[in-house]
Amino acid sequence: MSEQSLKTKTTIGLLWNAVDKFAGKASALAVEVLLARLLMPSDYGLIGMLAIFIALSGLFIESGFGMALIQKHNRTELDYSTIFFFNLAVAVGLYLLLFITAPFIARFFNTPQLTLLTRVLSLTLVVNSLSLVQQTRLSIALDFKTQALVSLFAVLISGIIAIYTAYRGFGVWALV
Repeated sequence: MSEQSLKTKTTIGLLWNAVDKFAGKASALAVEVLLARLLMPSDYGLIGMLAIFIALSGLFIESGFGMALIQKHNRTELDYSTIFFFNLAVAVGLYLLLFITAPFIARFFNTPQLTLLTRVLSLTLVVNSLSLVQQTRLSIALDFKTQALVSLFAVLISGIIAIYTAYRGFGVWALV
């Protein structure tokens, strides 16, 4: 790849990355404002109780292997496959751990509702693990346009579903 081509690709990538960050955050903010008007503070509190478990699990799943793939010069399909299946195995393992410990989490917070919420919300760990290698591939290819469009589409679709379910009275499940 020529230096001019790389410079152009990098500039376009930075612009799409900015679009991803600003449009995605603006869309998410708009959805959150609407949801805040439709939901109770206690609904946010329930999700907040589980946020630490989900966030820590997400860190273990990614484990920095995506960045390692980006930095590695001679990547092979075996590298991608290994990291994909590692991420998936860790995600399934953490999901099972959270599934089993959900009643204990609910008991700790003295909120029986958290058992089912933990078990359902933790499924996002497995789903998200499926996309980590693909996101890394797009980053390596400097294809930030595809990442931005997918991200914006995901925010809009999930936002529409969340607002609809909140409006229909599903409460905390609109946040899930």
